Amino acid sequence: MNKNKTKITAIVCTYNRADLLQECLDALTDQSAQSEDYEILLVDNNSTDATREVGEKVASQFKNFRYVFEPIQGLSQARNTGWKNAHSEWVIYVDDDAKAAKNFIERAIWLIEEHGYEVFGGVYLPWYKYGKPRWYKDQYGSNKKKYQSITALKGDHTLAGGVMAVKAAVLEKYGGYSTQLGMKGDTVAYGEEVELQFRMRADGLNTMYDPELIIYHVVARYKLNVGWFFKSAFAGGRDRVISKKVKTDGFSLFLVALVAFGMMMVNLVRYTPKLLGKGYFIENWMLDVFRKVAKRVGILYTALLAKYGEGKK
Repeated sequence: MNKNKTKITAIVCTYNRADLLQECLDALTDQSAQSEDYEILLVDNNSTDATREVGEKVASQFKNFRYVFEPIQGLSQARNTGWKNAHSEWVIYVDDDAKAAKNFIERAIWLIEEHGYEVFGGVYLPWYKYGKPRWYKDQYGSNKKKYQSITALKGDHTLAGGVMAVKAAVLEKYGGYSTQLGMKGDTVAYGEEVELQFRMRADGLNTMYDPELIIYHVVARYKLNVGWFFKSAFAGGRDRVISKKVKTDGFSLFLVALVAFGMMMVNLVRYTPKLLGKGYFIENWMLDVFRKVAKRVGILYTALLAKYGEGKK
């Protein structure tokens, strides 16, 4: 692999989002950085829509653009295909339904050249392409953290996979993303970037968060309802079991259930009175009271299914 052609490769992994993909790629081709300093690599994860045609259009307009087809379904698979085909020592992942800020690539190159981090990421802010219900809070569509400057994340704080830069050699060392985790087609799943970050941290690598490295992530129509949040929370719990981030012995699962019940009762008392005030809606109440419970239900269901489910003797 030629790893010195450009300073950084922006990798966009995509599946059947040709309409949003065009806006994503338009933002990446219209950057403040010099075009010769970066390339854009589109990884088509077996799309059946006009994704290839969108790629061909961008290729005719931007010199450092390449298209790769990955037939094996799965975001982790596509991300691994991306770094393996990059022509740069660094890669930065951008979600296919997001628009990078004008200085996104310039900021990433600055972080590399001035700080020498091996893993860093930034912020996604909500992009309300399809409108904003009155109950929807900006924080629902963002990973914005409390830090005002570049900070090494600790504990459960992790970088978002859709706005994350990694040295290609580091990804090669760790074998990239686990293909047992992450989205596969239309199946909601998470955890691949978190699992990778925890493996890196175990070896002493810092995962750096920069509040000025920004993308604008679309709030899809299907995310503008409460049901999506519960489905997402459940999947998050499920994937913590799959990635072995929680203990699944009987006593540990009992504690998970106990905490879920206690949390629900506390939040019922805490948030129910807020329904009497202005600017707080039933949707907010449902999320505040039950979303964290849904995550723990995902843990319990997945762990118990693995122990006693179909096929177990």
